[in-house]
Amino acid sequence: MMGCEYKTDAEIEEAKRLNGFNIVVIDSCEYLNRRESSGYQGYGYLAHKGNCRFCAQRRKNELTELVEQLKEK
Repeated sequence: MMGCEYKTDAEIEEAKRLNGFNIVVIDSCEYLNRRESSGYQGYGYLAHKGNCRFCAQRRKNELTELVEQLKEK
């Protein structure tokens, strides 16, 4: 991973495997990760999981809050 700042407080945990990919949790978001290597070369893939359970819960909470705000008006 790459960024503009060095961040040391990121929480990273490997959760489980899915079809050859590792599901990695980084700062409360799920990512699909796969590492490949051949000899001395290595590369990998990292992509946000489209059905991330944490994002789904956050969206549900936001929608619930929005509906409550609309009911108050």
